[in-house]
Amino acid sequence: MWSVGYGIAFMGLFVLAVIAFVTAWIVFRVGRPLKKLISRVAIISGGNYDMENEVESGRTDEVYVLSKAFDEMRLTIKGKILELAEHKAHLEMEVLERTRELEKANSQLQQISRTDELTKLPNRRDIREKISYEIYRSERSKKAFSFIFIDIDKFKEFNDTYGHVCGDLVLQTVSQTMRNQLRKHDYVARWGGEEFLAVLPETDLAGAALVAERFRTKVSETVIHFACYEIKVTITIGVSLFDSRLGMDRSIDLADRALYIGKQSGRNRVVVFDPKDITKEDLQAAEMENKITQEVACVLPSVDKPENPGHI
Repeated sequence: MWSVGYGIAFMGLFVLAVIAFVTAWIVFRVGRPLKKLISRVAIISGGNYDMENEVESGRTDEVYVLSKAFDEMRLTIKGKILELAEHKAHLEMEVLERTRELEKANSQLQQISRTDELTKLPNRRDIREKISYEIYRSERSKKAFSFIFIDIDKFKEFNDTYGHVCGDLVLQTVSQTMRNQLRKHDYVARWGGEEFLAVLPETDLAGAALVAERFRTKVSETVIHFACYEIKVTITIGVSLFDSRLGMDRSIDLADRALYIGKQSGRNRVVVFDPKDITKEDLQAAEMENKITQEVACVLPSVDKPENPGHI
């Protein structure tokens, strides 16, 4: 009786021992590698694709197959991420290059819109903006600035006699001659046709007259070679001081008025407009014009004034 019970107990213990051994073996051969694999999955989920999966040598079971498949997937993902990073860097460089090209093109377009194509001088739009800034600066500094209005004498005759190609050459030569005589802070622009306007910051009438005379002298001394001809040109210049009571356009008109007097007096000369000659009619007209401009500005963004007709 006891021997039978003892045998059953022994068999039970033996079965339990076998189960425990098998369980331990399964845990060692399957559970531990799976646990390591799960740990590496967590690491890779955090973005680290460099850690290889360790698999015991000689294994060919499902765990080995799973581990190898997982490692191949890791390498594939890592490769794709590197490709995407390289592609992203390439796209960023391309976008940066395109942005620079666009900025350069916009800058060139901006420059073109403010530059006279023939003479390469600033155009009327550009110099008007500079004058607006100079008015603001003059109001703050309480320093005067002057206008020099220039017209090429008998320009129509050059076009009629030698052709428009010669006329263009005259415009270019006169432009470059005046540009070379500018002081560092002065600027000159093509106002329209054969007319030019120079703005002289922090310069009174006496100083502006000296600059204007230098313009006139240098242009009259310049010989223009065209085909077999040697051509000499002269310019007539009107000088005025900016007057805050009159505003930009009326102050420029004073220089134009002085220029007209120079034309009537024989050309090739500098005429300075005396501020004492400003009439009540000038002031009233400026006041009325300013009032109209303010009213128009309420309903329209901008109104361009017509081009000056020029002088012969």
